[in-house]
Amino acid sequence: MYPSVPRWAARVFSAATAFLIIGGLAAAPALAQLDPPATTTSEAPPPSTPETPPSETPSEAPSPSEPAADAAPDLKLTATVEPGTYVNGQYIPINVTVTNNGEGVAKGVLGNAYAMPGSNVSTESFGWREFYFYQPGQPTPAPGGTIEPGASEKFVLKARASKQDEVDPRLRVFAGAQRELTPEDNEVVLTVPVLPATITGTLGGVVYGDANDNNVSDTGEGLQGVEVKLYVDGTTKTVKTDYYGRFDFRDMPAKQYYLTTSDGPQGWIIESPGDVIVDGSDKSANLAVRAERPLSETLTAKAEFGATTYKPGDVATVTVTLTNHGKKALTGIKVGCDRLGSAAHLVGYDREHWGELGYDGPGADLAVGETRVFQAHGEVTQGSQDQGIVYIACDFGDDDRYIFGFPNVYEYVKVPGKTADLGGVVYQDFNGNNTVDPGEAVSNLRFGVSGWKTGPVVAKTTTDVNGVAQFIRLPRGWYAPVVYGPWKIVDPEKLTNPMQYTDHFSVKVVPGPDNPEPVDTPPADPVPPADGGSGSGSSGGLASTGVEVFGPVAGGAAAVFAGILALFYARRLRRNEV
Repeated sequence: MYPSVPRWAARVFSAATAFLIIGGLAAAPALAQLDPPATTTSEAPPPSTPETPPSETPSEAPSPSEPAADAAPDLKLTATVEPGTYVNGQYIPINVTVTNNGEGVAKGVLGNAYAMPGSNVSTESFGWREFYFYQPGQPTPAPGGTIEPGASEKFVLKARASKQDEVDPRLRVFAGAQRELTPEDNEVVLTVPVLPATITGTLGGVVYGDANDNNVSDTGEGLQGVEVKLYVDGTTKTVKTDYYGRFDFRDMPAKQYYLTTSDGPQGWIIESPGDVIVDGSDKSANLAVRAERPLSETLTAKAEFGATTYKPGDVATVTVTLTNHGKKALTGIKVGCDRLGSAAHLVGYDREHWGELGYDGPGADLAVGETRVFQAHGEVTQGSQDQGIVYIACDFGDDDRYIFGFPNVYEYVKVPGKTADLGGVVYQDFNGNNTVDPGEAVSNLRFGVSGWKTGPVVAKTTTDVNGVAQFIRLPRGWYAPVVYGPWKIVDPEKLTNPMQYTDHFSVKVVPGPDNPEPVDTPPADPVPPADGGSGSGSSGGLASTGVEVFGPVAGGAAAVFAGILALFYARRLRRNEV
């Protein structure tokens, strides 16, 4: 016979399963519903056991201070909404306390919160910690947590609600445990107060360049012509700041919105406002959106690897030099590296690897005119050999809200040992659509590749009738394209990575001054290394019309790093539209 399942757990599991199936929310456990416990319970008595004579050894008697072996837990749950004024789409803190008033240990304690019928409200599950009824990789219901007799566990849930038909949404919060004595006090139904959308207000303010660094919008600091975008319900509203730096979105329903700005004029770096609440008060009508000068105007950064080549498993060293050219001291400067994550990046940018510059360190201080040198290190990974290089892409600053203005370093050295094929198409983009269309390929053009940024041409070939240039078993790495004859590359600093894109790149050219081919350039298709080209890439030919840009692709050190920062910044600021 199978062991019986406690009824509280069965209720949790069956109700949650039914809700997930009916609502189609199996991938969103935070919204899973639990059936409320019955107002009265009738627990079956435990199976009888043969009586045993009392022990004649006094030391075996239970201690009076210890709970009896059959002592049961008795949970009580309380929940309140954090006081405040809330609007549609806003996260609302829910404070929950679960106390064990029984004499036994509460085991397998599980909790959940879900919307009452007719309400639109959800909570994020991580607030329950290990007490949430569903844990990834665990059976449902999950093992749950433990609460000792007389102890309490506190939780802060984040609810997100929408008011419908002028009725405030309601949320049921529930917890249960094995062998529960009085489950009727294990739940609370909360009314989540949300302002109706009929309340409106202005969302506006001023965008200003804080020239005197006093964090106040002073006369004459307004930035004109800044594009401000407001995202709401899948649409975008856009306005531009006026002569005084002012912008306004009027008669906006009470709601949480998301606000962004374009680049500032004259190089000003603007803090993106992000989430903004309209609740009918003046606070949303008088936002102060601050901009500051790029830190790179006063702080410069240089970096140099300790060797010219490495192999996987090596500890590479980097020397970093920072100089303060500004008129004020700098404090708390920290490093930020590998913002997007790359297998070829040097591993580690915490305090252990970067000292006081590490993201978890105190930060470095630089007096006016001071130059400081720092030593960093990190591990070279197998991914570096796969790409043929190990690199650092790091920025330095004191406030990530203005990351676009940080000075940065972008340096690499070789990690030899593998080869791959490299090929693509050379074309003229007559219609400007960044795609190789019929008639745009440039044939019979002498084409070569050199080391990125510096270095001689390492291989060359001639494009075929379809404009295709191809190199076989080229050492993996990053390369810059070179063309000969009366042609000019539109983006002369594009890079290639034979590991990731073995036969797909495109190089856009336009007629230009003649670039004669030197007589000392290497022959086409260089001889592969003696190892036979270990780990070589694609061995097949290239399609006659390649349309993908080879990658990782970037235009020079500054453009590469700007692209990385733009993607990081977009990820950091992205919010779900409400």
